[in-house]
Amino acid sequence: MEKKMKMSYGAAYAAALALMMMIGPSAAVASKAGEIRLRTDLTGGAIAGKTPHGHAESRSQTGRNRSEFKVEVEDVNLADGTSLEVDVNGAKVGTLTLKLGEGELELDSQDHDIVPAVKKGDVVTVVGAAGALLSGAF
Repeated sequence: MEKKMKMSYGAAYAAALALMMMIGPSAAVASKAGEIRLRTDLTGGAIAGKTPHGHAESRSQTGRNRSEFKVEVEDVNLADGTSLEVDVNGAKVGTLTLKLGEGELELDSQDHDIVPAVKKGDVVTVVGAAGALLSGAF
């Protein structure tokens, strides 16, 4: 019989920050006139022998009054249909649903989505029922 560990979102955020301090940020910043892009790799511990990975991207175009936020995960060894929460600095920004170990969240202001305003240093965490699964810092 397997014990399930429950973790509060605050504890999950703290765990993600601790993980990021150990492995360091993998952020890339690119900009051109009126545009800011941020990208980070998302990493986590193995789940039943598979190590999940992914990335998060943010794009802001001030001249076009448009912003986008995207998170993609792969090799998440959980059942199809599992919903995972996506947080930025501990605040929920959306959910993604796994299919064949993969999932994606796309937010776009042109689709009237609420897009988080991220900046360098912000932490993205993908959270499951047992706590933080993947994280990365812009």
